[in-house]
Amino acid sequence: MDRRVHVEAAHALGIEFHETWNAPDMGGAEWRPGFYEHFKEELLRAEDDGVDGLIMAMPSLMIWAREIAPRLTISASVNLHVSSVFRMEQLREIANWFYLDPAMSRHFLDIQELHESAPWAKLVCLVSESCLPDCVFQVSHQCYLSATSRAETGLRAPDLCHTLCARQKLRDPRY
Repeated sequence: MDRRVHVEAAHALGIEFHETWNAPDMGGAEWRPGFYEHFKEELLRAEDDGVDGLIMAMPSLMIWAREIAPRLTISASVNLHVSSVFRMEQLREIANWFYLDPAMSRHFLDIQELHESAPWAKLVCLVSESCLPDCVFQVSHQCYLSATSRAETGLRAPDLCHTLCARQKLRDPRY
C-alpha cells in the first residue's frame, strides 16, 4: 500500500507518522557512488508523502537527513543503544528524540536518573521488544535485518534469531 495512505490515515486521527530507517549497517553501501543521491531522493519522497519523522540507527545518515530535510524529526533508534547522557550528547545536534537501549526498559530508576540528568532530551522507552532482555543475538539480528532489508543483497533467509527468542519466551514466563 502507498505510504501516503498510511500517513494520511494517521494524520486524520491526530497521530504523527514516524518511519523506521533503522539499519545499523549498510555494508559500506552508503559510501558507494550514487548512494547519497538515492538517499536524498528517498528522503525527499518521504517528506513529500507527509512523513513527520524518521527513526534511524546510523549517525552518518542522521547527519545527512538533518541537512537534507530539516523539517523532519530525527530520532535515535534503539539500535544505537542509548543508555547514557554521554551517548545522547554525541547525537544532540542531530536527534530530536532518543529511543532508549532496550536493556533499560525494565529499569525505571535508571530511566528516571537519565531523564533527570538530561532534561533537554526527549526519551522513548520501547516496551514491546521482540528480543529477550540483554539478548546475545541482538547485534547479529540487527545486522541480519539490515542486510535482508536491502534488495541488492539478495538475502532471504529465515529469521532464526526471532524464532529463538520467541521459543525462549514461550518456555520461560519471566520473558
